[in-house]
Amino acid sequence: MTAATRICRSLLRCEQGATAIEYVFLIAFMALAIIVAVQAMGQEVVNLNMKVVTAWQNAAKTEDAANC
Repeated sequence: MTAATRICRSLLRCEQGATAIEYVFLIAFMALAIIVAVQAMGQEVVNLNMKVVTAWQNAAKTEDAANC
């Protein structure tokens, strides 16, 4: 039996191990939810960033044209 198998079996036998596993599942679920949310909103954030960059570039061009 490998060391990893012994550790897993000992964690499954005691309540502390069960609690640790529950926390692992909770953290994994939260990480998955964050990943899904970021992927869903990712393109919207990129589009907003591009709008801001374009507005700054247009403002800079307008400023340069006014100073000439």
